[in-house]
Amino acid sequence: MATGFDCPACGAVRAVSCFVRGEWRTAVFLNPYLIVVAPYLLAVCYVSFVSCPGVRRLSGLLFDKRVVLFFGCTMLVWWIFRNTPLWHAVLERESLL
Repeated sequence: MATGFDCPACGAVRAVSCFVRGEWRTAVFLNPYLIVVAPYLLAVCYVSFVSCPGVRRLSGLLFDKRVVLFFGCTMLVWWIFRNTPLWHAVLERESLL
């Protein structure tokens, strides 16, 4: 609110709510980055709460600096793109803005 820009996670709760209700198209337009990051976040939660022999290998992969850098860079790109006139034009066309 302070800057007037949307954050990368804006619309995530509404997107999840729409997804659960079966409104998948609306969910994707509310926050498409959620589709990219959700499997990663679910895997991180799994690794954090489950302890079994195969989890260490998965944990090493999930927290590898290249993987974390990839998700950090994609989040930055999404953050910039979602605040451009192009994304707002897409939302207006879909009547979601």
